[in-house]
Amino acid sequence: MKTGVLEEPTTIVEVLLRHAIERPDATAYVFLRDDGKEETLTFGQLARRAQAIAAELQALTSAGDRAILLYQPSLDFVEAILDRIEAGA
Repeated sequence: MKTGVLEEPTTIVEVLLRHAIERPDATAYVFLRDDGKEETLTFGQLARRAQAIAAELQALTSAGDRAILLYQPSLDFVEAILDRIEAGA
């Protein structure tokens, strides 16, 4: 029976989407750069970026395709992992 409450998430993407809905402005990740400055990403920003990149990947690939991630340590890496999962790669 559905009560208007989101069902319990079962994947990391579902957890991200739930946080993006319930608290979009909360900090999801903080990356400390080599120069000591912090870069932050909110749950809302992360969900939007991951969904946009995943949509592009889905247009170019098939579910189950392998992907290699070549990133320097950064928030881009976090986004890349999540969008690959969401795209099914």
